[in-house]
Amino acid sequence: MTSALKDTSKFLSYVLRHKPDAIGLTLDPEGWADIEELIAKSDIPITLDLLHEVYDHQTRYRNRPRQQRFRFAPGHRHSRHRP
Repeated sequence: MTSALKDTSKFLSYVLRHKPDAIGLTLDPEGWADIEELIAKSDIPITLDLLHEVYDHQTRYRNRPRQQRFRFAPGHRHSRHRP
């Protein structure tokens, strides 16, 4: 995995699992983020292709893109989204 992929993966983990409000991101009740909103509010350069590349390189398959939404699962997510 390249440095850019690692940096993006760490950023996504932080934002989607721990601190979505750090970039003003709104997650739905199931922990999904709108991909366009995620890309627009990201502190680092992210593209849809890069999101899919990060997903393809995850050995644990925590990143899950679905249509126009993205989340980290399973594992601990932002406390607001725990069952």
